[in-house]
Amino acid sequence: MLLRIAKFAIALAVVVGLAHTIRSAAGELAEHRDRIRGEIADLDQQLESTTDPAARADLQARRERWVSQQPRLAAIDWWRVAAAAAVYLASLFPAALFFHQVLRHMKQHPRLGDAVRAHILGHMGKYVPGKAMVVVLRTGAIAGPNVRAGVAVVAAFIETLLMMAVGGTVAGVFVVCLRMPTGITLLAIGLAACAAVPTLPSLFRFVVRKISESRFGSDKGLDDAGIDWRLIGCGWGWMLLMWTAIGWSFALLIQATPGATVDAFTWQDYMLATAAIALAMVAGFISLLPGGAGVRELVLSTLLAPRFGLVPALVAAILARLVFLAVEVGIGGLLWTTRRRTTPGDRSRCDTEDLPTG
Repeated sequence: MLLRIAKFAIALAVVVGLAHTIRSAAGELAEHRDRIRGEIADLDQQLESTTDPAARADLQARRERWVSQQPRLAAIDWWRVAAAAAVYLASLFPAALFFHQVLRHMKQHPRLGDAVRAHILGHMGKYVPGKAMVVVLRTGAIAGPNVRAGVAVVAAFIETLLMMAVGGTVAGVFVVCLRMPTGITLLAIGLAACAAVPTLPSLFRFVVRKISESRFGSDKGLDDAGIDWRLIGCGWGWMLLMWTAIGWSFALLIQATPGATVDAFTWQDYMLATAAIALAMVAGFISLLPGGAGVRELVLSTLLAPRFGLVPALVAAILARLVFLAVEVGIGGLLWTTRRRTTPGDRSRCDTEDLPTG
């Protein structure tokens, strides 16, 4: 009975978090639309009171730019949005495969499909305040006769920290290469350093030992956990692949955004898109806000506005939030309905006492 109540509470928290994220995104879109309409109305008044041909031509050009930036559904390139969604879906799997690899290195024996399913289901926990729900969902989905819940918690921590470390590093390197403003460059470099240093195997092992001593007494299975340079190196490889795909997905969304069209989307633009989305997601994670609400949009608009314009940058940021959310909820819901059902015998062997509570 208590287990059912806990599951219901978790599901309710996830649903509320998702609803809040969607509502926030819709509100931001409406705010930007109203702002654009206000600018257009102001320009219309100036056009009515201006007779100088040169001034009218300038005002008309400015009006057309604002009109082209209106976040209208018909103005969005939906083929690019679909392509971005497909690429983002593909980007979920490298981290999931690394999660499976970490569990194997920690002397657990999960099935590959179960590990991938648990990891992807955990994405829905990002939209609940505090980020702890990510660990709860992943641990609850993978814990069983072949995986101790406590080990799954540690594996989720390792995977998440490494993902953020690589994201911060990618953002830092690209920002330096693009010669961004000094403040942004220093922020990206500092973020990369703070995120990357803890991924050293010795520091990871220290954290694992502390968790083992505090929660599992003298359990030997968690002391070393196979966290070595080979595992961390493989993790960096998987995460670089993941961030490459996320950057590509976001670049497609920028191109799909009304008013953000450029003569040619260059490699520098791709680097800018990747740096922006990586820095935004890492900053959003550190903020502990549901889905990084507000933080992502601020970072993305700051980095993208000089190249694509403020309004297109904001619209692209909101569009990315909605598309990424739709992909995560869609694949998460599909995996939830097709999950492997545990038999009563399996449940009796599951280390339920180790499950995290939040």
